[in-house]
Amino acid sequence: MTLIFLSLLVSVPLFYFSARIGIMAAGALQCLGSIQHLKSRFGSGYLMEINAHESRSADVQAFVRRLYPQSRMEQAHGGRLKVRLPQQGITLSSVFSTMETNKKTLAITDYSISQCSLEQIFIDKVAKHDKQHEGDEEPRMAHSP
Repeated sequence: MTLIFLSLLVSVPLFYFSARIGIMAAGALQCLGSIQHLKSRFGSGYLMEINAHESRSADVQAFVRRLYPQSRMEQAHGGRLKVRLPQQGITLSSVFSTMETNKKTLAITDYSISQCSLEQIFIDKVAKHDKQHEGDEEPRMAHSP
């Protein structure tokens, strides 16, 4: 059984329905696979969220940039940081080990690391399709006399 993911307005997790998911844009199948396959192949890495004491926010940002130079700071407000880490060259065990070792020194209260969401993959695939076809003429409706 294959589920074609057409909308972001899904209230029940998709994995309850199917082992494979397809993402479509403009009526064309963009990708097909299991949830984990789609996340591994099309995901944009890991999202690390860090809560630290506000006075140490700059130190935490410098620490993350030094350890993961390819990382991208997505959000920094007070002591709450969201950092996008690339999948390549990073193991989750090393990230957790490093964070646990430096947690007290940097006044980090808590942190989490997660994979890219299926929703974000959907948005990225549709945006990529739209960008590739932005100069294409819109299909016209046939008019009947």
